[in-house]
Amino acid sequence: MSTAVFGKLKKHLSCQLVIALSTGFLSAPLAAFPDLAEPNDEPSEATFINIGSNKPVQYTLSGSNSESGDEDWFRFYAAPGIKYDVVLFKVGMHLDVAMELYDRDMNLLKSVDDRAQGENESFTWSPKEEGEYYLKVWERDLGSQECRTDFQYQLSIVNPQACEEGAIIGQVANALTGEKLPNIQVLVSGDNILSDNSKADNFKEDGDYSLEGFCDPLHTLKVENPDFHPWSCQVLTAQIPTKVVNIPLVPITESLKVVPLTPNADSWRFKPAEKTSYRRGEQLILDLNLHGLAEGDCAAYYVGILYPDFQFFIITEKGQLENVDLNKVLDPVDPLPLSRWSSSKLTVFDQEIGTDWQLGVYTVYFLKLPAAASPTVNNVELGQLVITEFTVTE
Repeated sequence: MSTAVFGKLKKHLSCQLVIALSTGFLSAPLAAFPDLAEPNDEPSEATFINIGSNKPVQYTLSGSNSESGDEDWFRFYAAPGIKYDVVLFKVGMHLDVAMELYDRDMNLLKSVDDRAQGENESFTWSPKEEGEYYLKVWERDLGSQECRTDFQYQLSIVNPQACEEGAIIGQVANALTGEKLPNIQVLVSGDNILSDNSKADNFKEDGDYSLEGFCDPLHTLKVENPDFHPWSCQVLTAQIPTKVVNIPLVPITESLKVVPLTPNADSWRFKPAEKTSYRRGEQLILDLNLHGLAEGDCAAYYVGILYPDFQFFIITEKGQLENVDLNKVLDPVDPLPLSRWSSSKLTVFDQEIGTDWQLGVYTVYFLKLPAAASPTVNNVELGQLVITEFTVTE
């Protein structure tokens, strides 16, 4: 075999070895697969990353013998006062990656290329302003590689700060006499509760109760006792580490009076704040912006959305839409009862505007009613209604 042929065969086999390593045939860390995030080769095509998910996602830098190579762009929402860990790991052994962080005006904020070929890259960062940020992942020194293939990596952007657990304490008493009621169990529902709140020692002889371990901002308390009218309340636990909620129970032999709520500054929050017009392919992020209730008030929350074609949906948690007949909802004699917002989180939308979304104006309704009130729109004067709109265009 001539020297030239041997050299050509050696180069070919070397490339096959690289491919075998990158596709998992020789115990590579990741198996090659089509990158579903592509195309994301420029900021306008950036893949949105939800910071609420701690699960790293696998991506691919496409192989090329050109000097330009592949770039992967990502975007995510970040807020000041919070630290974010950005980690690019399980990098292919022949891959020397770098990261660049930009603001939405494409000003370079940070460049990271600290590690050797095949090693993880990472940085910790806290933004000065609330808004959307962009991350570019790319490969350095493409020209030095004799052969190229597709290489996999995983990207994780998380807020590692521990949950600052909240608590709810208070007293259970007879609403008419003020007498404290001993050992009344208070039920609590919601996600991300870190403590067992069903133990007997949570509910005292003197009528006091205590619940703890709340990470999410909104939880539902309930009391079901055959001697009293059912009681429930959606409690905002995000603003005060220890929330005081006293529970007045009305005897079942007495009529239940509904007291109107005191209005407050509840509103909607778009992210970014000034963005209320969206094109298909953009990310819609919309949160409830709740404030504490007046002392003694107890509320239930309802969310609805009217589509451009006048279909109406009740939203019970993020992305969960229940189609209802708007005529029945607005019936003055027998209106349709509404389903409560049931999530312990406050994010109503966090999703990409897809091609299945109608073009036009969407109207979003947030209704807060006294918890004891019938959940219908004809009781709106007892509570508070907040309305916002956003537009979807091509």
